[in-house]
Amino acid sequence: MSKATGWTAIGIVFFIAVVAIVFRIGAAIAPFSSRADLGTQSPASGWTSETILRKKAVKTVLPEFPVSATREHRSGVAVAMVYLDVRGHVSKVEVLRSPAPAIADSMSVALSQWIFEPFTTPDGQTLLISGKITFYFEIEHNKGVVLDPASVGYVGRWPPDLQTLKKPKPGPVSQGIAPATWSFG
Repeated sequence: MSKATGWTAIGIVFFIAVVAIVFRIGAAIAPFSSRADLGTQSPASGWTSETILRKKAVKTVLPEFPVSATREHRSGVAVAMVYLDVRGHVSKVEVLRSPAPAIADSMSVALSQWIFEPFTTPDGQTLLISGKITFYFEIEHNKGVVLDPASVGYVGRWPPDLQTLKKPKPGPVSQGIAPATWSFG
């Protein structure tokens, strides 16, 4: 066998090995819709803003301010990620930020009861959606108050220190930034 024939044989074996590996990897990462063993296609998923989530909510439950958090003077911003199924029901709540464990529990209980209009693509395909929901837990005159940003007219990034906020004046809120008409002490 000549040297050229030997290299050709090695090249053919190498080519066959590469093709076999590519087909194996391709089968492993093929989309679910083309894999007969998995049946139906999984719904598409995505993320949306808090403003859109709140607009599509058809049932909301305001979290309760836990007595223990009031007693401990625990207040501040609480943020949770909600995961929706294709029917618009909350399938999971993940509290991302909370001033106290009891507040996190209250958020989780309340948000798990929310119901949303189902999210769909323009062609009608239902979507699995996730997004963040925020509440402000404040103590006023030794009483715990839960503020829903949508009902107080502000959804987005709240000023870092709520206690320095003096008198909010009407003004547009854009891009999650407090407008210049807010007064800080």
